This record gives sequence, structure tokens and C-alpha cells, in this order.
Amino acid sequence: MVLSRKKPTLDSEKLNSQISFFVRCFGIVQNSTILDYRWGQEVFRTLYFLYKRYVEDPFYGLVKQHPELCQNGHVLDIGANIGYTSYIFAKAIQPGFKVFAFEPEEHTFALLINCIQDKGLQNIIVPARAAIGDSEGRVNIWRNRHHSGDHRTVTKEFIKLLGNDTDEIQSVPAVTIDAFLESQHIREPISLIKIDVQGYELPVCCGMAKTLTVNSEASVAFEYSPDQMRQLGFDANSLLDFFFSRNFQLYFIEHSGKLVKLNDHLLGDHLNKHGYVNILASKQNIS
Repeated sequence: MVLSRKKPTLDSEKLNSQISFFVRCFGIVQNSTILDYRWGQEVFRTLYFLYKRYVEDPFYGLVKQHPELCQNGHVLDIGANIGYTSYIFAKAIQPGFKVFAFEPEEHTFALLINCIQDKGLQNIIVPARAAIGDSEGRVNIWRNRHHSGDHRTVTKEFIKLLGNDTDEIQSVPAVTIDAFLESQHIREPISLIKIDVQGYELPVCCGMAKTLTVNSEASVAFEYSPDQMRQLGFDANSLLDFFFSRNFQLYFIEHSGKLVKLNDHLLGDHLNKHGYVNILASKQNIS
């Protein structure tokens, strides 16, 4: 697919500027002592949730407009960060099902645990400190000191980009979704899988191929960022081909939660403006 490059519109430039401002602020907080205190964590979480809700995130609107996506099964939140999307999903799922929240980075995982406790969702959200991919064992992740939502799984290609910036690398447990569900003896259906792993989406999907076969009605929401995928050494088109080859339909998730059937023009236009796009893959014909 060849994508034309267009000059960003004023609206998209304004949005990107707002996002950059908030990211810088969160980076400053991340490197301060504020998060050493519970009150600081609560303030940070409140501001982060508001930022996600009103500036960047589409999932609040998505579950409002399409509640069926979170019904009749568990939800997997891969790349849960401090718990915003897990919280959204926990409020949307039906009784008896759970949200499994995966977050590998040590400090972020601690904030995720505190979020679950403070929100009183211990019986609904199940946290797991692990990186998700296509094999089990351990992997290295790089902690971005300036952007708490941009930690990366370290690959051979990405280590070249880091150069001498290796002080923030952590070794963390790694597991596939297929193996995790089997080890936890989870037999109930999976309704929705959300993936936000900064370019590592393809290995995540390869490691849950069996899960998608067994759960034919499950939908997958993922962030598609070709530049991030290339930085890690992956072919961006392979991620889309993963779903097309399994007869999934792809939808663009607008910030409001509205779903629009994805096409080359829509995909290229949004990538040119923002560098990434949120996509929902589903075998169901969603209106």
C-alpha cells in the first residue's frame, strides 16, 4: 500500500500539539517524586483519565455505542498502562466475566494495582505483570523516561536505535495469550481483545491465533502505527494481513466511538495526520 503524504490540517495540528503538551507534562511527573506518594498517584491518575477520555482515547465512546463488544465474554486488555481502559471495560462487561489487564513495566504495573484497589474492582480486573508476544520466557522492555505510555519491547532492530540509551531496560516475564488462557484454565468465551503495545502488535496477534480460532465472535481493537512497527523491525502490512487472512472486517474507531468501515483512503489520511489509527477487527458485520 502506498500512502500519499498530505500537509496536516489545522485541526490535526492543534490536536497533535495538545497531545504533545500533555505527554510532556506526564513525563515531568513520571521523573519526579510525586508518584512516590499515594496522593500524588491519585492526582496523576485523575488527570491522566481526563486526558485519555477527552483528548485521545476512543474506548469510552466505543463501549457506549457498541456495548455488545464487551458482552458475553471476558475482555483482554493488553498494554493496560495504569488502568484507564481496564476501568472502562470493567464498567461495561456483564456480571461473571473479568477484565485481564496485562502490563509489564514495573512502575506502571504498581500504579495499575493501586488503580484497581482504589476503584474497588479487585473482583473484576485481574492484573498480570507480563509482556505479551509470540513466545514464552522473558523479554527486555525499554522504559521511556519522557512518555509513560511509550515503553517498548526491545527487538534486534530497536536496540540499534537506542544506541547507548540502555539504562532503562528491564527484563520481564513474557507469555502468549494462548498459553496464558490455557494455564489459567479459562474456558469462558473471550469477547474483546484490546492491544496497545507500541509497535509489537504482530507478535501479540501471532501468539493468540488459537484463541481467535476458538473464539470466532471475539473482536480485536488495536493501535496501528506503521512507523513504530518498522522501528521494531516488523512489516506493518503483515498486521493487517493477519486479520484479512482470517476473514476479519476492519473498522476505523473514531474518537467518539463511531465505527467506520476502513478503506485505503481513510487509513492513509489518518496516518498522514496522526501517525497512527485505532482499528477494530471483527468477523461480525457491525452497523
